[in-house]
Amino acid sequence: MGRMGKTGQPPWAKRILKLLEQAKAKDPDLVRFGAYSHRYKLSPPASEEMI
Repeated sequence: MGRMGKTGQPPWAKRILKLLEQAKAKDPDLVRFGAYSHRYKLSPPASEEMI
């Protein structure tokens, strides 16, 4: 497993969030396939109990 950063997230998570922000900025009307359902947002992480 990879290391976790100070926020408790893996280092690549910040990059993914930035890419989602950029995609949302380019598609403010949510016209890209599937964009209306996910709205360029990630679901909250699963709890230990859920896993």
